Amino acid sequence: VIHEIDKQKHRKLLKSKPTLYILEEPTIGLHTLDCKKLILLLHRLVDEGNTVIVIEHDTDIISEADFIFELGPVGGMQGGKLLYNGITSKILTDKKSLTAPFLKKVLD
Repeated sequence: VIHEIDKQKHRKLLKSKPTLYILEEPTIGLHTLDCKKLILLLHRLVDEGNTVIVIEHDTDIISEADFIFELGPVGGMQGGKLLYNGITSKILTDKKSLTAPFLKKVLD
């Protein structure tokens, strides 16, 4: 007799070390529905105790972040300055943030 292992039942026994995931522009080429699936996956990874760092321009993904680092004001030699770092909700009132006006549209 072959017994299948119930993964949910034994999940607690499979304690693994937390993992650091770094994703660069994971939404490039994705359909909107796939982006929503990605957001759910990222939340699940964090809920399981992992750390997820996402480098992204998509405001739907950015709006789901717990913490944001915004670099700018442009790319290249005139970029790379730290414009904002902090929790997502506070960026909306930051006058230096170039991302805040776009996030307001998503978060409101």
